[in-house]
Amino acid sequence: MDREQFLQGPAESDLAFAKRIRITKEAAQNPQMLGLENVQVGKFHLPWLLYKISNKKLSPWEAAATWIIEHEGVKIPFLQVRKRYAENEEIWNHELVHIMRIAFDEPRFEEIIAFDKSKSRFRKWLGPLFRTPKEAFLFLTLAVTSSAIGLFYSWLLLLPFLLLLGFSIRLAHDLLIFSRCKKKNSLECILRMSDKKILQEGILI
Repeated sequence: MDREQFLQGPAESDLAFAKRIRITKEAAQNPQMLGLENVQVGKFHLPWLLYKISNKKLSPWEAAATWIIEHEGVKIPFLQVRKRYAENEEIWNHELVHIMRIAFDEPRFEEIIAFDKSKSRFRKWLGPLFRTPKEAFLFLTLAVTSSAIGLFYSWLLLLPFLLLLGFSIRLAHDLLIFSRCKKKNSLECILRMSDKKILQEGILI
């Protein structure tokens, strides 16, 4: 990790890493090259961060969202924060984890890392319940579908609860591994780790 907080992904070559840094910095100087208008640049310790304070296109339940824009084969993050959360440092810190780990395709512990600094124990322990948006969508779809069909087949009402139970057991196991890993490593080091490395550090006591 260099002084501007770029993290090299586990499968990212040195050449690809250097290219991503270069194009990301170019985009910060000229956001129009990505088709972005009226955006702000630089926040906290990330001078290259592109972001916008706006509610537009955000789902009602989203406080913020990190959009991925591909340019010349490079993934560049663009952060959008809802107006009411513009000064909410916890929201920013959460999204910055995803932005810094943009070259990581490591979903198992990503949300656990992102929620780790939350001041709320509820969000810290249950926030990472879904590893990906697809899992959240699956649960919502199953809940709505089973509620409708459950009028005729009552046993279907159990399906979303069973899925939620499975996710909860999985999360409890991963949180245990993560807590063990944290005993030996700082969060800054963990930010650079792959899922495999966190598992190794968390299992080998």
